[in-house]
Amino acid sequence: MSARVRRNLASRLAGGPAGWAGAPLRRSEDPRFLRGLASYVADLEHHNALEVVFSRSPHASARIGSIDATPALAAGAVAVLDGAAVAARAEPIVMASRYAGFKPSEQPALAHEVVRYVGEPVAAVAAAGTRAAAEDLAELVRIEYEPLPPVVDLEAARQPGSPQVHPLVDRNVFVERTFTAGDFKRTVTLTDNATPEEVERYREQLRLIHEQFKQALKRHRPGVELARVATGEAWLAGTSVELGLGLVDRIAVSSDYLLERNRKRDLCFIEAKRKKGALERLKGLAARLATEAYRELSAPA
Repeated sequence: MSARVRRNLASRLAGGPAGWAGAPLRRSEDPRFLRGLASYVADLEHHNALEVVFSRSPHASARIGSIDATPALAAGAVAVLDGAAVAARAEPIVMASRYAGFKPSEQPALAHEVVRYVGEPVAAVAAAGTRAAAEDLAELVRIEYEPLPPVVDLEAARQPGSPQVHPLVDRNVFVERTFTAGDFKRTVTLTDNATPEEVERYREQLRLIHEQFKQALKRHRPGVELARVATGEAWLAGTSVELGLGLVDRIAVSSDYLLERNRKRDLCFIEAKRKKGALERLKGLAARLATEAYRELSAPA
């Protein structure tokens, strides 16, 4: 790359007078599209290649009764694979995570025994010739289903007794996590059979958390009326309720919300710790690394 080209490229990337941002650019790909000379994946042709079309589920949840591929094979399909045939040759995709408490689930290449969403592939039809011919053959595959109750509502799906999409994922919840923001992070401990005194202590601890939150607001957002903080009145949500916009039904402070969400469990302990800034965390990491290095150097050979 010549020096002139490098200078011009640097000028463009810097967004100067000759920069790309907001400037009309000459398109180089249009001519082949306008003249019909472009190639797509569907245009690629390979010798002895077959077209593959999937027969898909029309149900959101159903048990697969039987799959009859005889009509498709008699009409010229080269092969028809179902979930059982694929399961004998390939492992399903496992959705997993390093998050604590995450519940893994499996997704087979072709549905096996049950379908879990509309459009899930149930059978694969391989055929010679055109794509249209393969699609016609796929329509000849006869699949019988036993419909099951589907899960169509997010909140209902999390309730006990709701139909489970995956058998090992209770209440259809893969993982529950809590995110915090601001100067403080809060840890809530849930225990059963808490006494009224413990619940009252929890309320008092929450009140202290709110006071800390107000002090942070006073420092960072002095224009906010502190008397209305944590009640919802100072925020747009309060305006929505007052005007009846239908965006928010009601407003609850965090203590009421947590108690309502955990009626069968009593909240008995809560603590707040100041979050460490990035610089403070880096200093702590550097100190730990230095300590480990010192121990390794001091260790007898």
